[in-house]
Amino acid sequence: MSFPQAFGDLFLEGRVPVVIAGTHGKTTTTSLTTWLLHGAGARPGMLVGGVHRNFDAAYLLQGGAGDPFVVEGDEYDTAYFDKGPKFLHYRPAICVLNNIEFDHADIYDDLDEIIENFDRLMDVLGPETVLLANLDDPLVMQRAARAGGRVVTYGFGADATLRATDVQPDADGCTFTFHRPGAAP
Repeated sequence: MSFPQAFGDLFLEGRVPVVIAGTHGKTTTTSLTTWLLHGAGARPGMLVGGVHRNFDAAYLLQGGAGDPFVVEGDEYDTAYFDKGPKFLHYRPAICVLNNIEFDHADIYDDLDEIIENFDRLMDVLGPETVLLANLDDPLVMQRAARAGGRVVTYGFGADATLRATDVQPDADGCTFTFHRPGAAP
């Protein structure tokens, strides 16, 4: 049994898996999502490909049944005996799809092969799954059309369900105005 399969079967059972996928930005998005959930009073678990600055760890084993578990859903192959992407083992209740482009030339021949694996991810999303899809990435939106659950878009464009405007980077990070349906910015 591979680590991703064991992780999915043993640690995510009974939890609310929040799987962060995409070619780039997974570690950052996983870390920020975990930090936001923590700040909102949740007790999220976390598995990320780097050391999370706020928790000084690459994983958190807290919370329990019904609590979120935020996982960096990597498209890299699972193991030498399982060439499918790791994210297929995590059964997302919530999936974030940041972006899609060619990467991992050591295992993928071209962009089409990567797209095929993100299509496989969309195919495992159930009718209760919420997909947060980057409206600004056409390849993400093409994949989102395959998703079986609810699709919520995010991005900078006026058509995004969740939208950032007035983005101002500075030495301390970045500020922006957040727009969501039914709420004043």
